[in-house]
Amino acid sequence: MRQRAVQQGAMQAPPQPFSVTVQEQAQPASKAAAPAAELRREAQATAQTDATLDSITVTGSRVRPDTSDILPHWREDARLAPDEWLERIRERVRRGDRQSAASSLRRFTLQHPSVPVPDDLTLLLVK
Repeated sequence: MRQRAVQQGAMQAPPQPFSVTVQEQAQPASKAAAPAAELRREAQATAQTDATLDSITVTGSRVRPDTSDILPHWREDARLAPDEWLERIRERVRRGDRQSAASSLRRFTLQHPSVPVPDDLTLLLVK
């Protein structure tokens, strides 16, 4: 029973008054303002981050290239008719793939020795 009275007494005890020490009252305004300045910096940083998050940057690293216009390997040009084959070689030159164009043209001259090499492609045969 005594224990019960102690528990009730503890519950009924008046709350301790909030006291501020003399040292806390004497703090300069700059120390008191420091948390406010820090909060402003955090708010600005958050605002900048939010602005960054609202924009989207697209890089080519995740975009798949369009493979529909990629030419097959130059060895497969041999399946084409001679006129189409020469046009495929010209297309390789237009796309800047001179090495594949030259390799395809060399094979063309071996497979079709009677067909003359067009003037615009003869430089591919010179190393």
